[in-house]
Amino acid sequence: MLCVYKGLPSDDAFGVTYGMISGVMTWIALGELLPSAREHDPADKVTSRFLALGMALMASTLILLAYTGAP
Repeated sequence: MLCVYKGLPSDDAFGVTYGMISGVMTWIALGELLPSAREHDPADKVTSRFLALGMALMASTLILLAYTGAP
C-alpha cells in the first residue's frame, strides 16, 4: 500500500473513512439498486421479500459473530 505519511492512521481517521464509505454504500443500495429492482419487478413479487431476507441474514450473522467473540 502506498503511504504518503509515516505510521498508521488514527482510529478517528478510520472511523470517519468507514462512516463515509458506509454512507455511500447505503445510498447505492437504497437509492439506486432498490429502485432498479422494483422497475424489473413491478408487481413486487420477490423484491421486498428478498430485501427483508437479506436484512435478516445480515442481522443474524452480526448477532452470531457478536456471541462467538469474533473480531
